[in-house]
Amino acid sequence: MAYYDSKAELDYVREVENPSHIKLEFVYDPNFKNNVNYSYTAVQIPTDIYKGAPVILNELNWTQALEKVFMENSREDPSLLWQAFGSATGVTRYYPATPWKAPDKIDLYDVRRRPWYIQGASSPKDMVILVDVSGSVSGLTLKLIKASVMEMLDTLSDDDYVNVARFNEKAVAVVPCFSHLVQANVRNKKIFKDAVQQMQAKGTTDYKSGFHFAFNQLLNKTNVPRANCNKIIMLFTDGGEDRAQDVFMQYNWPNKTVRVFTFSVGQHNYDVTPLQWIACTNKGYYFEIRSICAIRINTQEYLDVLGRPMVLAGSEAKQVQWTNVYQDALGLGMVVTGTLPVFNLTMDGNSQNQLILGVMGVDVHLDEIKRLTPRYNLGANGYIFAIDPNGYLLLHPNLQPKVIQIYFIWGYTWTPINGTDYRSNKCYRYGFLAVFASTDGGITRVFPNIAAELWDEDPEPFNSNFYRRSLDNKGYMFRSTLRSCDSHTGAAPRGVFVPSIADVLTDFEHAFVSLADVLIEGFETKESSCVTIQSQFYFTNTTNSYNMLQDCGNCSRLFHAKRIENTNLLFICFYVCCYRHNQQPTVQEENPCEVLNNTRYRKGPTSCFDYSALENTSECGRGHSLQSSIGVLLFIQLTLPLFHLSHMQTL
Repeated sequence: MAYYDSKAELDYVREVENPSHIKLEFVYDPNFKNNVNYSYTAVQIPTDIYKGAPVILNELNWTQALEKVFMENSREDPSLLWQAFGSATGVTRYYPATPWKAPDKIDLYDVRRRPWYIQGASSPKDMVILVDVSGSVSGLTLKLIKASVMEMLDTLSDDDYVNVARFNEKAVAVVPCFSHLVQANVRNKKIFKDAVQQMQAKGTTDYKSGFHFAFNQLLNKTNVPRANCNKIIMLFTDGGEDRAQDVFMQYNWPNKTVRVFTFSVGQHNYDVTPLQWIACTNKGYYFEIRSICAIRINTQEYLDVLGRPMVLAGSEAKQVQWTNVYQDALGLGMVVTGTLPVFNLTMDGNSQNQLILGVMGVDVHLDEIKRLTPRYNLGANGYIFAIDPNGYLLLHPNLQPKVIQIYFIWGYTWTPINGTDYRSNKCYRYGFLAVFASTDGGITRVFPNIAAELWDEDPEPFNSNFYRRSLDNKGYMFRSTLRSCDSHTGAAPRGVFVPSIADVLTDFEHAFVSLADVLIEGFETKESSCVTIQSQFYFTNTTNSYNMLQDCGNCSRLFHAKRIENTNLLFICFYVCCYRHNQQPTVQEENPCEVLNNTRYRKGPTSCFDYSALENTSECGRGHSLQSSIGVLLFIQLTLPLFHLSHMQTL
């Protein structure tokens, strides 16, 4: 059986030449934004799965027939984008074929953790994760539990609701303000992961406290939004003897509306029978996580159990589900995917098989949705917008990316330059930029000539500000380098802004008559300015220096100012650091606890498949402990005396 392995050309795939792998040639297709081949499908197998395993080879064999189906679909509808089948074993087959894009880090892509597979393989979930933080889990076991919980959170989509609690003698939520189930979106899952990392092990284990907390979260009828479908409890612990039977009798039996999944984490010799019993008597499953390698596979197989009622529902569950918008893994951009579950229709003895085989998916780009909208029927003031079932906005005229504009602050800076590849044909050998002379007769002479082009003073010298001020003041008068917000680089070489003569020369409008602190309010500024209050200081003719502690509201700064003789210049020294009093950091992100008070609109699932009277719950996981039947034990008890008697006769 030959197939195209999409990861065969990656650098980190170092395998012996496999004759079953096909080498293809590709052509660029702008619709897919990729090099594709329309004659074959591509196969992607997760990095942590052995490609030669019998179950994988069997999967590759029977999914080979999908190649013709995908090609026929593409001929009937050329606008189709990616067509994919995600298997419950982790194999992905998609059309058209294209090489897999390796991420910058380790490639941990697994189709069973993609949003479109999660939303298509089971109905929405209300989940409570219970974490045992008693003293017995300290060390490596606690690290494994933390990693397992974070992997479990990654199996949830925006359709799901979740809460995480730690328990020993008492159960509390790991995020204090999350007093109820919250939506499993990216923001909330990140908050949970940060809180899980801070957990510490201490105290003794009390399963009852944890289960009381979980059932109250799941069965409490409040107005807070939730998935309102599958109800699940995930228990992560190292083991224990308590079965908490009275808690299940109080909340869950006989209807068993809540499934309980148990995870025995770490290397230990505890009896796992109580954990198996808890899972099997509550329509759940028991898993073992002995090392970090077993975390990913064991934290996602619970989806097969949740898919049982959907499989047993048959054609009623064959409904196309549309995912939330997400980023395509093959570089197509933002897409939504139409999914359809694939069931195993074979018979398991006399009963119907209840395993889900995988999920089919077809991508639709957001631009395609825009193109198909009948905007021409809406009139001049009409527009189209789209919202997904979770209240997220997909399309809207005002939903545009913000353009980040960077404005450089004009100032002076310097650095030693030992060499440069820049060369200018102009060479300025003078120690000044320009020299000019104005006379009472009305003549102004400027050198060099280029400075005359930038002259912005009145042509009549007597009407110029610099001329009139020079008559009343002795010494050199300098003008500040003011620029407008839309001005461009000055005339100097090497892209450095150099003020013109008119910029350099100025008067000091107010003579140094007094020393005063003036607050200029209502200062008319450009739109780009943020100056609302400005302090100015003036010197008398007898005072040439001044220092004070300037109060800036929440900070203070000491500065010293001194006049430069025979000029209107002021030399100021101040401390760079500004001591701030009770400074609070500026937080721009939204407070998750406040967001919970304003719940997002959510339509909820149109159908729910969380129960089936035909479901067989006898398959609920087995542990590593040795469990012998009564017949085997009786056989051993009978044969041991006979063996001992024959041994004595031989002696």
